[in-house]
Amino acid sequence: MTLLSGILLVDKEAGRPSYTIIRRLKRLTPRKQKIGFSGTLDPLATGLLPVLLGRGTRIADLFHTFAKTYRAEVELGRTTDSFDSDGNETSRFQGSVSCTTQDIRLALAAFLGTYRARPPAFSAKKIAGTPAYRRARRNEAVMLPEQTHYIYAARLIQHQGKAVTFTVTVSRGTYIRTIAHDLGRRLGPGAVLTGLRRLAIGPFQVTNALPQAQLTAETIASHCRSLDDMLFPLCSRHMEETAFAAVSTGSKKDILAHFHPQFTRNAPFLLGSPEGKVLLVVIWDPVLREHRMLYRLLPDR
Repeated sequence: MTLLSGILLVDKEAGRPSYTIIRRLKRLTPRKQKIGFSGTLDPLATGLLPVLLGRGTRIADLFHTFAKTYRAEVELGRTTDSFDSDGNETSRFQGSVSCTTQDIRLALAAFLGTYRARPPAFSAKKIAGTPAYRRARRNEAVMLPEQTHYIYAARLIQHQGKAVTFTVTVSRGTYIRTIAHDLGRRLGPGAVLTGLRRLAIGPFQVTNALPQAQLTAETIASHCRSLDDMLFPLCSRHMEETAFAAVSTGSKKDILAHFHPQFTRNAPFLLGSPEGKVLLVVIWDPVLREHRMLYRLLPDR
């Protein structure tokens, strides 16, 4: 079997952790095949999961720079400790839930822009090296610090009784469970997330993804697309490959210094060649607070 290199978009099923997809791919590809993914989905969730193969594993952090779009299903009138329907119920609204469609539209609109929220106790965020969900399962008190996110869009799709469906586009690290919980708090009766589907990550759409149930050695090979195919349309700058070769053999520091005037913190920097090759991928790292090179095309030796 041939080693693959590129990006495979998978449509994850509900009820299983994201890593079950990786385990399946490992059984269906050669032992030396490098496999990773970007953007973990909760077991409850379905939808787009980018799987990275071979050289594609180098650009995993690129997906963190893109906004993510979800379709969320919410039930009004109760809350749980995990903010979704998998958790233990912590409260139930006494009386009839009388939120109007307009009430919900206004509450969703209030999320737009900067959004400060505390991650759920049942999350993978670590406290002194231990995932918060492990402490929560041991009934330990968990209080994670607030984080700042950005909500680009939030639109009501359907409202019928206690059931609410909406789409939302968010920045990196935003928990839709927390938005559902805060929506219920703003409306009054509380709410839990009952369903979640990731529709898009930046320009990548779930409509182009391979359903998890259809993963076979043959479909993996036929649906895996090269980095050039997937990323070249995102290249905002172009340069002759021979000219790039003259600077690409230097150190990472030298390459970053050469292209630094073209970088921004708001978007990744992708450099392509007129022939359709991706030459360089650089992102802004908000933790290190510096630009970081994920990928460069090395000249043939």
